[in-house]
Amino acid sequence: MPTRSPSKLARLACIAAFATVLLVSQTAVAWAIDPGLNGWYWPLGHDHTSSGGSWLGYRTWYADSPAWHVAFDDIGRWKDPVYAAADGVVLEARSDVGGYGPGAGKGGAVVVSYRTADGTDFKALYGHVESILVAQGQNVKAGQVIALLNNYSPAHVHFGIHLGAAYPAPSTEQTATNYVGIWMGHSHESTSTAAGARVPITYGWTDPMRFLASHTPSAPPLPRLTAPKSVRRARVRRTFTATGYLAPRHRAGARSVLVSAYRLEGGVWILRGRTWALNYTSGSRTRYVARLRLTRKGRYVLRASVPGDTAHAAASSNDWSMTVR
Repeated sequence: MPTRSPSKLARLACIAAFATVLLVSQTAVAWAIDPGLNGWYWPLGHDHTSSGGSWLGYRTWYADSPAWHVAFDDIGRWKDPVYAAADGVVLEARSDVGGYGPGAGKGGAVVVSYRTADGTDFKALYGHVESILVAQGQNVKAGQVIALLNNYSPAHVHFGIHLGAAYPAPSTEQTATNYVGIWMGHSHESTSTAAGARVPITYGWTDPMRFLASHTPSAPPLPRLTAPKSVRRARVRRTFTATGYLAPRHRAGARSVLVSAYRLEGGVWILRGRTWALNYTSGSRTRYVARLRLTRKGRYVLRASVPGDTAHAAASSNDWSMTVR
């Protein structure tokens, strides 16, 4: 996969509103950075079942260590972007954490503090990363690129959730390494039930998928966004228009809606173009209008998304199918 600079990745995550038409020419990331589970953003920007799949799940017995895994591993590719799950604050951002580099050496990991809609505080650990784009104390937005996957084999993000605002205590069995406390990726320790079954001690780490499935982000109300209707057939390198509606109403003349074009390539939808749409007032709603020009023939879908702000949560639309000839 070609190398992409962090500045380009940052622009992919939050594109400046100065351009009416923006064509993405570099090799692009599959799927969009849209909320994937209860309004949370997936760490790799997509549901793990639509990519390489998962490697190690929560409390999976990891025979190589041997230990219990206390996170969820989502497989990607080297240099894939890693996204913030929601609005939060960076607690830690380091590139020298033991166990998170290629070959299980020292590598990058980021910890972000979040709060759910019911007031539950938790911390998310994103491990096996490089080219970290955030710093300790920085506020991050939902879907923001915070780092890239490093060249661990297989390349994946180690996504752990630790409950509460306080850091976990270091594991007594792992005090000789840096892979402890807030950086803890697995546990060697356990207790036994009356029947003799071993139960891992997780030090406050919980199943990330179950936790996110049972909570929602602390965020403003979710907008309603219709699909970006356009022509069903467009000509390659010819500009066409896509329109839709956003409620509640956003400011007229601004560019609140991002329209993305995905092309079907080898069974995977690949981002090939995106642009910010212009807002127009339409009663109690906003009518958005986007102009796009695509440089490759093929089967496409258009999807609209709106990032979160102080008054609205992030949201995305259904897809609009079309062909470019």
